This record gives sequence, structure tokens and C-alpha cells, in this order.
Amino acid sequence: MKILFIILFGVLTSLSIKSQSVYTLDYELSKILVKGTSSLHDWESNVEKMEGDLLTKIDTQNKFIGIEDLTLVVDVESIKSGKGIMDSKTYSALEAKKHPKIFFRFSELAELTQDSVYINGFLTIAGKELEVDIAGSYQIFEDLSIKIIGLKKLLMTDYDIKPPKAMLGTLKTGDEVEIVFDVIFKTNQ
Repeated sequence: MKILFIILFGVLTSLSIKSQSVYTLDYELSKILVKGTSSLHDWESNVEKMEGDLLTKIDTQNKFIGIEDLTLVVDVESIKSGKGIMDSKTYSALEAKKHPKIFFRFSELAELTQDSVYINGFLTIAGKELEVDIAGSYQIFEDLSIKIIGLKKLLMTDYDIKPPKAMLGTLKTGDEVEIVFDVIFKTNQ
């Protein structure tokens, strides 16, 4: 009887899960902004080159029911403010020649609701990896693409990055930065 129950439970569970779905970041429709402050004015840089993959579980009604994996890679020298001197200071602070990429690697799904997701993972910036938690809201479109929106505040000094200075030290960048993401993953199926 116990074996019959286990088999029945397995069959019923598998019927409610359609499949795992593999998604790729649509970098043309996705946006990641890095925002910060300085002693003179607030600043903003746009990430122009990124890639990523998302592995999800989707049920038979095409509802998002889990995340199996998520990776995101940002090319450091694609972080652009529109101001050459500021970009140069950013690349120097992030040690772009030594560490040309910023990596996010998923570790676990903390919570998934009807429209929000909370995940844990590892973020590597300038060669230093730290565990982070990220919250966001999501939306699934008719074509099954998934849009995830959110923000994460970080301290540069947590990653051993000295906040950049300019104009002989009179212009100082604040330690806290805000990463604002509005990313779209498209299904590979």
C-alpha cells in the first residue's frame, strides 16, 4: 500500500508540473542601471553588455512555480555614464583589466509568490564574491517571456572597492550604490 501511495503521489506531482524551461536574457530589452551619489551630484551608469540564463519550473497552466538556476554576467567596460572621466574612474575602481566581468550566481529560491520572487546567490565584483539576497517582482507574458524588476543596494567597500574621487579629491563618490534591474528572459523552447 505504501509503495502504491508513493507511485500515485509521483504521478500526480509530475502531471502538475509541465516542465523545466530554459530562458536566455534578452539584453536588447533588458536594463540594468547603477545609481549613486557624490559630493557634487547624483550619478547614473547604464550597463550596455550583459548575458544570462534562467532555468525555471512551469506548471501546466504556464505559471512560474520555481527557479532551478539563474546566472547573470555583466561586462565591466560596458558600464557607461556618458562621461568619459567618470567611466574611466569606474573601470579603475572595479579593476576592469584584472576582473573584466561581474557575476551573479543563484544559490536558492527563498520565496516565490504570485508576483514576487526572493532569491539568494553570490555576487562577484572586482574579484570578491559575497552572498546576497535579492527581491524583485515578476510578470509572465503571453509568449512566456519573464520580466523581473527590482533593486539591490550595495556598499562598494564591502567588495574592497574604494569609492572613486576626482578633481584632486574634492569630488567624492558615496559608498552606497543602487543596482536597478528591469530584465527580460525569453524562452528557448
